[in-house]
Amino acid sequence: MQVTAMYKYGPFFEVTSELSPPSLCQSALHARSIKSFTFTLNPAQQQQINDQTHEVRFFCAKYRSDGGPALMEFPDVCEVRVNAKTVVSAQQLRGIKNNPGTINPPDLTKFIQKTSQNTVDLVYAHSVHEYVACVRLVRRHTVESLVKNLVDSKFVSKDVVLEKFVKEQQEADVMIEFQTVSMKCPLAFTRIQIPCRASACTHAQCFDAYTFLKMNEQTPTWSCPACSRSIGSYNDLLVDGYFQNILDTVGQNVESVRIGADGQIQYIKEDPDEVESRESTPESQIKRESSTSAAATITILDEDDEIEQVTRGVKRTADEQITSGTSSRPRTNHAVIDLTLSDDEDEETSQPHNGAEHGPVLTPNAQTRLVLLPPVPVPSTPTNPPPSQA
Repeated sequence: MQVTAMYKYGPFFEVTSELSPPSLCQSALHARSIKSFTFTLNPAQQQQINDQTHEVRFFCAKYRSDGGPALMEFPDVCEVRVNAKTVVSAQQLRGIKNNPGTINPPDLTKFIQKTSQNTVDLVYAHSVHEYVACVRLVRRHTVESLVKNLVDSKFVSKDVVLEKFVKEQQEADVMIEFQTVSMKCPLAFTRIQIPCRASACTHAQCFDAYTFLKMNEQTPTWSCPACSRSIGSYNDLLVDGYFQNILDTVGQNVESVRIGADGQIQYIKEDPDEVESRESTPESQIKRESSTSAAATITILDEDDEIEQVTRGVKRTADEQITSGTSSRPRTNHAVIDLTLSDDEDEETSQPHNGAEHGPVLTPNAQTRLVLLPPVPVPSTPTNPPPSQA
């Protein structure tokens, strides 16, 4: 049975020739069914594939008796075989949540034979609907070329966008005093390079054209990332000159701006990460270190009663970090440890004392100053001078 088929697909390719005519795939409720498509490439088509400008793709959608355009869709249980080899599994033929139109026609280019006949089989089962499928040769369009085409042919100037924006605000039932728009793309969360939006959208927020097209090339959803409005086709996109002017006016570190009902900028919010990096200059670091550092002095008493003062900077040793945790507490009296005591005396002094007259008791939280005392001199016995000889 000869049928006609029209498919809705994205702007990433255009059909140049039909390798196998559309064929109707009957429903298969209780058995497996196979629909075969055969074709052979002519020399011109072979050269186009060798030049990597064209691809062989397999199209499929639910059959429409009115002949209207149908969204890309495959049976729930199916697979595609090329020359008796399975090349596309059922998992790869399912769209997002099995929604029609969220899958691209599978690319069969690398599986075909360029100089001999090819057979493509659609194997499916448990299908209550009829489908129409075919094999077509398409010309590939890169995302870069599509973005360039938008800039060249779909650019809307600032004045036109602003005039339409103000008019829509005046005609709206609810007056919006301001809108906050982000300078980052809602898809990739990076700064917008080419501001793009759908012509039917009334909001000022845009998204990056390259990011949007790149994502839809992989998974065609075609919905506005700002308001979730369905976008009919690539031709419904435009490049916003008003948003481009905002990007050129504000700095690179601006995160978002607030615009009034007349389109004028009311408030600018900077990216905190950029502000922090700008403040983290060497001068600010030196100022921060000088304001937070606290010098400590250690007094050492040697045998000659010479006093040496050592100034300690911000870096502290592991043993000195115990006292830093109590810097915010009230200062306590410093305890003195006499290192000249003998072992017996050391044991006696290490016993706990009760009463304030014995000085502070050393605890892990106490601030301790290490003082080296000179050794206690031992009195010498005077010797009698030798008797003078008469």
